Amino acid sequence: MAAGRAFASEQEAGALEALTLYPGPHAGLYLGKLLGTLAQLFLLALIVVPATVLVYDLGPERGVPAGPAWAGFALVVVLGLVGFAATCCFYSAITVNLRAREALLPVLAFPVLVPVVLASVRATTLVLGGGLADEIFAWVAFLALYDVASVVISALLFPFAVEG
Repeated sequence: MAAGRAFASEQEAGALEALTLYPGPHAGLYLGKLLGTLAQLFLLALIVVPATVLVYDLGPERGVPAGPAWAGFALVVVLGLVGFAATCCFYSAITVNLRAREALLPVLAFPVLVPVVLASVRATTLVLGGGLADEIFAWVAFLALYDVASVVISALLFPFAVEG
């Protein structure tokens, strides 16, 4: 919902067109919206992750290792949120001019989000389950590569997305 509303308020007020007319690069507008969406998602993660740990009683007595595993889990959460936000923010810019944007955004973004969701789930399972370091590294590297690619490609294609 945060990504869906990232551009909708400016579009409804007629300010999105004015923002795109500024002489600076359009990628700055995308990156600003991405940072705003990330701030909301990180705040949500700061609430949801501890609540989940308390509700499911995750700890050493339940087989979840303490210490470095939680640092790896935090890294997976951050990488997953960045990939999710970067993709959703870009697709929000694509659907902002459409009448049914609330319905189309999840439909269009879902196929592109499948790799980041699967990689995040697999990396989380391995990190908290005590998986092999090579396998954990492969999934975390995939998430990092996905993040870099999605941010760079989205920033480069953003001017075309908002012009349509």
